[in-house]
Amino acid sequence: MSETTVSTFFEPTFTPADDATRELVLSFAHDLGLSLTSAKKEKVIVILSSLLWACERMRRDGATDNLIGWSNDDKHWVEFPAVGKRVVREVREALIDKGLLTLFSEAKFKKTMTVYEISEDVFINKGNWMQSEKPTVTVKSEKATIYITGDSVGGGKITPAKARKKFGSKLDSARSRVQRLKEFWHEHPLVIDGNKYVSATRVFNDGRLDRGGRLYGGWVTLPEATRLTGTIDGHPVAEIDLRAANLTLLTGMTGDAMPDTPFGDPYAFVAADRDKVKRVVLEVLGSGNANKRRGSKEYNDTFGKGQFVPVRDKLTETFPALKNLKPGVLDSNALAFRESEIVLSTIEVLMAKGIPSYPMHDALICKASDSDVAAEVLQNVFEEDCGIRPALKIQGLGGEKEILGCYTSGG
Repeated sequence: MSETTVSTFFEPTFTPADDATRELVLSFAHDLGLSLTSAKKEKVIVILSSLLWACERMRRDGATDNLIGWSNDDKHWVEFPAVGKRVVREVREALIDKGLLTLFSEAKFKKTMTVYEISEDVFINKGNWMQSEKPTVTVKSEKATIYITGDSVGGGKITPAKARKKFGSKLDSARSRVQRLKEFWHEHPLVIDGNKYVSATRVFNDGRLDRGGRLYGGWVTLPEATRLTGTIDGHPVAEIDLRAANLTLLTGMTGDAMPDTPFGDPYAFVAADRDKVKRVVLEVLGSGNANKRRGSKEYNDTFGKGQFVPVRDKLTETFPALKNLKPGVLDSNALAFRESEIVLSTIEVLMAKGIPSYPMHDALICKASDSDVAAEVLQNVFEEDCGIRPALKIQGLGGEKEILGCYTSGG
């Protein structure tokens, strides 16, 4: 049987953002014949809100197959204490009984994920949602992880109990840092298309708390143009992007200098085609090998065969720090951890100043009116970490501007 591709996966992380949406969800629960005791009511609301949000996401992304992956592994739901596995099972069975969820060709996705088709009748329920229930920290296991673009695409999640046993107080500390952000964000939600975002999960890789570590919230998957329509406290937002963050970070970590200073986009030192250079950087960092012999199929399909090696050679000549890469030691996940610490520390410094900001991989989202202050803090934290003041791009609905970086002392 060929692998089934699903439009989205069900995770109970959303609640209604306003009274009208809450009434819509309660009406939906009533139509399903669900019992709303005091012990279950809020759990049912989270589950149904998250399903309805998933439907809206499918339509936003242009999906037409209405397929959703739904975990049938009881351990999965331990990550979501706001709902509990028994109530999740009860709601799913009610949806199936009403014909609103249909088993899709008896297919199972990754063994523990059952695929369902959602009835069109569910899609008519539209509301405003708040993502408030994401777990603070997830640790992915040491299972074979394939690096293609610099992001981990393999490795299952370690259960909260096993993670707690393995990491102890270090895990508590990681969770507390994210929890403090969530509490502050509740006072200053990021609002996009009527939906509020106030929680994120920090995802570590390779069964370690010093690999990966980026923060993921629902806004991360939205198109840039959509994110830039957002507001914080009613004010328009801007995004502050670190230019070639990992390449700059690696150069500083190894004590090397940038090719020139001050500098703008570091990729421009290599070639004019930024996308081509960026893709080579991602594949080299992801493999942990500066001498990676060939590009991926995706690279060759996009840029043509024979294009990878010349760019790789120019890249390693321009940035000799890449020769220090080592798989599993100094590679994309090691750099992602350092980068995530920089971004998280910047958010914490800004929070202490009363300035809300949200992570976007190697970027920040903040009020446009706070962008100059946030950019200064981000450059300061980055420089303290590795001795290089990074180049930035600030982008908002009013346009964009570049802030030059400079090489100072090496790190």
